[in-house]
Amino acid sequence: MYLPDHFAEARPEELTRIIREHPLGVLITHDAEGLDANHIPFEFDPGAGAHG
Repeated sequence: MYLPDHFAEARPEELTRIIREHPLGVLITHDAEGLDANHIPFEFDPGAGAHG
């Protein structure tokens, strides 16, 4: 996926803040029937390894 530099976020503390404040995402898939969007929760456990 192309991500322009001005939209990129690489600071771990900022990514953690975003996940905590907005813990719901959308997984979008495409198959022969078309697009499908499913809401999924983000789970963040800071004690589970280097990246939570």
